[in-house]
Amino acid sequence: MAMLRLPVLEQQRREASLAKGQSFASAADVTATTHALCAAVARGCRVPRSNKAWKQFVCSTAPLLKGERKRKHAEAGGDPDAASAGAGGAAGAGGAAGGGEADGGDAGGGGDVGGGDAGGGGVPACPFAVNARIQKDGSWKITKSQLHHACAVDACRQSMHSTSATTTQDISMDAQAVVAVDGAGRVHGAAKRLQARLSEKGMGTVPSWKLAESLRRARSAMFGDMSSVSRTALYLRALIAADVVPGLREESDTYVKLMTQPNDGTNHYFRMFIAPGPAVRIARAAPLKPYLTHDGTFCKFRFRRERRALSVGMGCVLTLVASDADGSLLPLAVGHCEGETRATWTWFFEQCKAAFGNDSIIMQAGVILAADGDKGGVSAAEEVLEHALRMYCLKHRQVRRVPACVRLLMGACGACGVGAGVCMGGGGGG
Repeated sequence: MAMLRLPVLEQQRREASLAKGQSFASAADVTATTHALCAAVARGCRVPRSNKAWKQFVCSTAPLLKGERKRKHAEAGGDPDAASAGAGGAAGAGGAAGGGEADGGDAGGGGDVGGGDAGGGGVPACPFAVNARIQKDGSWKITKSQLHHACAVDACRQSMHSTSATTTQDISMDAQAVVAVDGAGRVHGAAKRLQARLSEKGMGTVPSWKLAESLRRARSAMFGDMSSVSRTALYLRALIAADVVPGLREESDTYVKLMTQPNDGTNHYFRMFIAPGPAVRIARAAPLKPYLTHDGTFCKFRFRRERRALSVGMGCVLTLVASDADGSLLPLAVGHCEGETRATWTWFFEQCKAAFGNDSIIMQAGVILAADGDKGGVSAAEEVLEHALRMYCLKHRQVRRVPACVRLLMGACGACGVGAGVCMGGGGGG
């Protein structure tokens, strides 16, 4: 059966990327490139040894190591020496099918994995081998590279228990057709539907990892990966569409803003603002207390990768919260930006004005904005929401040991005409 093949230039590019000294972003990229390289020439490879810092790839016909024989023995419940003999026989058969005479392999041969003599008749094992090791910066560097197979195609296919030489590039168009129907998310049964399309074309059975990889690449190409701006924009559009109710509300009240910055010809994420539709409607029409709080919190993500503890700063989340007649808190808006500064708070308040409008609670005269006293938030509120009164929140009044009065930040209290009902200090004092 005729199989599709990658262009020669694409295969040469893969060989160049797997050359000794080249680097990859992750171990998954090394694995995908190595498997694709072998599949393009109708061969297979396996990983006899690997850990968090090192990974080895050899030809499927290479003799099994001691650890592999034990795993096969545990899975099959048989003699581990029989598994070794089977691997040696496959290596010997590969040499015979390639044009040489062989007596078949003995019990595992005496050569190293990826090189040396494997068969009992002096038939050399396939020299294909790729070793990769993690570096201090988290990348993976190729430390050994022998990319040419010396085994026969039939013997290699028999060893890897697969009759497919199809690459992920060969089935990319079919994968995109499946993803176009399923959408951006992972849908159960997508791999089976992709295999059915390929079987109709006579391409035979494709390994499950190739199906999964082709679907992942198709989703990334069509909708962007999980870390891309396009995926974030897709989520925001879905959030807007979810607020529309046919027959009840034809236009969405949800307000979103996504800002990007160009870098090296690519748009990168910068800031994001979200005001949900229900919160916008309540802020415009519902009776709320004239008391709002705004605050920011920094995001830090700590995790362990390759035996190292890493901490990544992920910007700052700004919030605006209201309170209803029952005293329950109502989040009105949330924003994500690079930090808690005057510029970011000014941007956040301007987005709040655009989302809620002039008839909302934030634009009422005399509304109180409580905060922790951050200079950036205070100065931004004075600039954008000049009609609002400002004060410390209860916690920071206790910490700073200052009188509980609105005039702390605004210079207005009950004695200055605001009134005892509004002044948090009870009016008329301090």
